[in-house]
Amino acid sequence: MVCCRFQLKPVHCKICEVKGTSTSYHCFGELLNSYTAGWDEYKKIRAYSLVVSVAKLDERTNKVLSRAPESFPWHEQDIRLFHRLIFLIPAKSDVDYGFWLTQILKPWPITFQARLLYLLTAPEDSRGCVSWTQVCGCSNVQHSSGSVDFREVARALWILRTCRCKDWSQDDIISIFDELTSTPNSWCLENVAQLLMLSGSEVTHGVLGSRAISGRVEELSVLLYYLAHACVSADEKMKCSDAGHLKWFTCVMRHVFALLPSAKDKRSLSTKLMATWQNYLTALFEENELDGDESEHEEIKEEFCTALTSLTNLSAVLAEMVVDVTQSEP
Repeated sequence: MVCCRFQLKPVHCKICEVKGTSTSYHCFGELLNSYTAGWDEYKKIRAYSLVVSVAKLDERTNKVLSRAPESFPWHEQDIRLFHRLIFLIPAKSDVDYGFWLTQILKPWPITFQARLLYLLTAPEDSRGCVSWTQVCGCSNVQHSSGSVDFREVARALWILRTCRCKDWSQDDIISIFDELTSTPNSWCLENVAQLLMLSGSEVTHGVLGSRAISGRVEELSVLLYYLAHACVSADEKMKCSDAGHLKWFTCVMRHVFALLPSAKDKRSLSTKLMATWQNYLTALFEENELDGDESEHEEIKEEFCTALTSLTNLSAVLAEMVVDVTQSEP
C-alpha cells in the first residue's frame, strides 16, 4: 500500500497539470480502475481515501452540502465530474459501481447522502449543471411523467439495495429516497412515481411498503395513481404487447395491500384510489374545454385515454382485493 501511495499521488497530480480538468479526471479514472482491478476491498478503500485526500475534496463537498442547492454551482460541477469520471463511469460492473458509490456516500449523514447521490446521478441541464428545481414542478398539462430522465438515479438506488445490501439496509434506502424526493423541495408526485418505477421492485416495495405499514392511505392513493399512469405510459412508449409494466404494477398493488394494517385501511385505499382517478379524469375533461392550441388538446386526449386504460386494469385488481378483504372478515 505504501508503493500504491507513492505511485498514485504523483500520477494524479501530473495529469492534472498537463490536461484540462475533465480530461485529467477521465484519464486518471481509467488508470485507477485498471490499477486496482483484482484488489480486495480493504486496499481499494485505502486507494479511494488517498485520491480524495490528495484532491482535498471533503472540504468543498461539505461546503456544498451544507448550503442550499446551486449556492456553489462551480463546486457542484467539479464534485460531480471528479466522482463520475474517476470512480463511477470507469466502473466495469454494477458491483464495482456500487462499491465506489458506497465509499462516496457513506461518510456523510443521510440528508447529505441524498443530496450527493442526486448531484452525482441526476441529468444535466443545457449549462452542463444539475437542475435541482425541475423535479419539483409539473407541467400544466397533467402528464409530465418521463420529462426528467431518472434512469441513472434509479440505477444507483437499485445497485445500492441489491449489490451492496450488506452496507445499505432497506431502511437506509427508504430514508435516502424520502430525503432525495424532498430536495430542494417536495418533488412533483409524478416524478416520484417515475423514479419508483425505474428503481425496480426492491426499492418500490420498500418505499411504498413503509407507507402502507404506517397507514398513510391518502399519500399511497395518489402515489399509486401516478405509478399506474407511469407504467401505462411506459408500456405505450415501448410498445409492450404484454403490458409488462402494468403487470408489475399489479404486483406492487398486491404487496401494498398485504401490508396495510387493517381491512378498514384496505377499503379506504380502494375508495381513495378510485376517487383520485375520478378527480383526475374530471380535471382533464374540464381542461380540454378551455381555450388552447390544437396540439395541447391532443395531448390532453392522449392523457385521458392513458388514464382510462390504467383505470380499467386497476379496477379488476381492486375488485379482487376487495373480495379477499370481505372474505377474510369475521
